[in-house]
Amino acid sequence: MKINGRDIREFGARQHRVVIGHQSVKFSNEWLPGDVLPWMGRCTRGFKSVTVTLVVKGRSRSAILKKRSELLGLLMEPVVLDLDKNTHHFCAVLKSHKETEVSMQRWHNMELEFECYEYGDDVTVEGDSSLSVDNPGTAVSSCRVVITPGISSSEITLTGISMDPNTGADMPVKIPDVVKDKVIILDGIDGLITEDGALKLVDMWAYPAMKPGTTEVTCDNRLMDIEITVRPMFV
Repeated sequence: MKINGRDIREFGARQHRVVIGHQSVKFSNEWLPGDVLPWMGRCTRGFKSVTVTLVVKGRSRSAILKKRSELLGLLMEPVVLDLDKNTHHFCAVLKSHKETEVSMQRWHNMELEFECYEYGDDVTVEGDSSLSVDNPGTAVSSCRVVITPGISSSEITLTGISMDPNTGADMPVKIPDVVKDKVIILDGIDGLITEDGALKLVDMWAYPAMKPGTTEVTCDNRLMDIEITVRPMFV
């Protein structure tokens, strides 16, 4: 197991057991008196719970206590967890911890409970006016769109990269004042819209994101090189 890329074996610890839950879900439903049918609202997703049990070994009780403290010190801010035998990553915050001195002078157990979200390795597709992007995740996933203009244009329009957060309907993105070779980045992963590194104003309702499965992306100008990176999210 790794915490922000650091192997916990540095601290005499190893991953013993992991319980991975799924994201919490909540529906805002209502059935008014007299109505034949209820109103069925959309789902709101929450964090998922991951509980990890570690075994921490040392030559003495004081040495083990220090290693436990060092491990907890790594978890005082949001971290990325890479669990053993799992190819996905977990952006997590520590919710609670519990320690048991199984063998006081030899090894202790640490039970760590996290709130987190789960994501896979980025998937990148390149093209021009028409791209098919496959999102292997099981939830709506953030994406980054990089546009390198081959020609200047007063405005270009892209479809398939942004959606209405309430209905899920596609919302075309209009980018004004496009200049040849000035790279435009619509970054739904880091939450930035830039042109050559400077902030840029575009007509867009929501940051780029894609549903699970295949999404068709189009641009009304064939002289634009487009690169799309999806970060798959999992329920």
